[in-house]
Amino acid sequence: MSRRKLRGDQAAAYKHGHGYDSPTYRSWKCMKNRCTRESDKQWKDYGGRGIKLCGRWHQFSAFLADMGERPDNTTLDRIDNNGDYFLENCRWAPASQQRRNRSDNRIVEYKGQKMPLVSACEIANLPYSTVRTRLDKYGWSQSEALSRPVRPINRDRR
Repeated sequence: MSRRKLRGDQAAAYKHGHGYDSPTYRSWKCMKNRCTRESDKQWKDYGGRGIKLCGRWHQFSAFLADMGERPDNTTLDRIDNNGDYFLENCRWAPASQQRRNRSDNRIVEYKGQKMPLVSACEIANLPYSTVRTRLDKYGWSQSEALSRPVRPINRDRR
């Protein structure tokens, strides 16, 4: 740790065994900023539309006590994405689970069932980003985007 004076939030992180670059601390700080700082680039989607964090979670130590350490390959997710940040509405979740819980989630019909696009991609064994590009950039139909296999990349071509 450098010898410079740490501000309150940073000092609290070190006090609880976290540098301000730890995954758990970064998740807390980003959550707090997008809900409380109008200058944050995500403010309009969080604090700007009324999403708040519970009073306890203004302190890193309380957030850490409630949520525990952030597991690898997860980020903070709200179960009800219109609800506030508080213990009963938050979990550590992988990106695939979070994609199902987005307010802009695209529902598609695949194999006779309506489901989130991410679920259809998993069933079709296609990368989500590939299918989104096919739909959004190239204007493919849903059935075509989800049925065509991904073309292998020939890395030997020069």
